[in-house]
Amino acid sequence: MDAESQGNSNPLIEFHAIGHPRFPAPYPAGRNIPDWYKNLQIEVKSTRSDEVIPTIKRCPPFLEAITCGYIIPLADDVRFSTDERGNLSFQSANDVVHTHDTVQYQGTPFTSRIIVKFMSPWTIRTTAGYSTLLLPALNRFHIPFLMLSGVVETDSWYREVHFPAICQLPPKSNYLMERGTPLMQAIPFRREHWQSMVGECDQQLSGAIGASATANLHVYKDEHWQKKTFK
Repeated sequence: MDAESQGNSNPLIEFHAIGHPRFPAPYPAGRNIPDWYKNLQIEVKSTRSDEVIPTIKRCPPFLEAITCGYIIPLADDVRFSTDERGNLSFQSANDVVHTHDTVQYQGTPFTSRIIVKFMSPWTIRTTAGYSTLLLPALNRFHIPFLMLSGVVETDSWYREVHFPAICQLPPKSNYLMERGTPLMQAIPFRREHWQSMVGECDQQLSGAIGASATANLHVYKDEHWQKKTFK
């Protein structure tokens, strides 16, 4: 059932799984802001002068990337280990991780790396006309795997979506990846036809915005940023 059939004007994203209460459920990304970000100071003294300058915590685009869309968590605990040659092994109580045959990605920049696939129980369903961009959890640096990105037409492809990743564990490592770890970020978007152009900068407009930014450090958030809601 899509959003229109429910009498709701907002687009709808749904996450379905067989026996879904058994798994940690996807949730709005804004509910899981990393502790390191929360603990940052807003302003600090510059190392180059006596000036007090804003930190990354003053950057709305950085925070908005963290809070955009929905987090898909890891379904179960997985213990990874690598031997002295970097060969990978893993254990989990459920079928959470597979590996890819290296022939499947020969010729890529990561030909020599180990690719694992995190198996997700979740099928994603979106309102008609909407796809889902699946990315590594943005601006988070919490796991030794480089998740690969993809786009799925989730308004018609009603199947589980799994997540390949490049293993970055060094040799002779042991790593426990816990159930519920933020794995991927799902950002639904409307499919539209775009055009592009290249042109000269509007220096008057750019200068005006630059002047307002000099006068008010919060001008982007106050006058340009538009809140997006993910529930």
